[in-house]
Amino acid sequence: MKKIIYIITVLIGMITVSSAQDINKYDDKGKKHGKWKVYLDKYWKVLDDSSKAVYYRYTFYEHGENQHPMGKGGDKMIASIDTSKQKGIKILDGEYNWYDSKGNLRYVHILRNGVYLFYKEYYSTSELSKLFNYTRHAKDYPWSWYMMLFDKKGKLTFEGYAIPRGFLPTKYPK
Repeated sequence: MKKIIYIITVLIGMITVSSAQDINKYDDKGKKHGKWKVYLDKYWKVLDDSSKAVYYRYTFYEHGENQHPMGKGGDKMIASIDTSKQKGIKILDGEYNWYDSKGNLRYVHILRNGVYLFYKEYYSTSELSKLFNYTRHAKDYPWSWYMMLFDKKGKLTFEGYAIPRGFLPTKYPK
């Protein structure tokens, strides 16, 4: 029985190590490439030093270019889940709403296991300004995401995909 437990423990350790090797890699030119762990302070400012981090999330690089840059935060953040009982650095997992100093909802971040699913940005008037859907991708662009932009009156001004070094419109508003 002890041998079986030992073998299972070793296998789990090998799987964990091999999956961890897929994070924070460089391409042959020394540029960030693939999945990267990003450490953040309590206001979601990106940190170089993980010892001061409160949260972390993942982003994706394509030969040095960040494909999922972080959206903005605000003055006050309210999470949809209670992470206060967690110890150490917390992975962003759930819905996070940021409010401005006047109490207006400004940004909504939805992540699962540290990876963005959706990002919404609002004008100070509470009208939706931007909607990014990271679950929809343009054909042949795995790091792309679907986006919709609105004016202050709620009219759609752009709809399409954000792709490396540009945009791929799917609809031109009239």
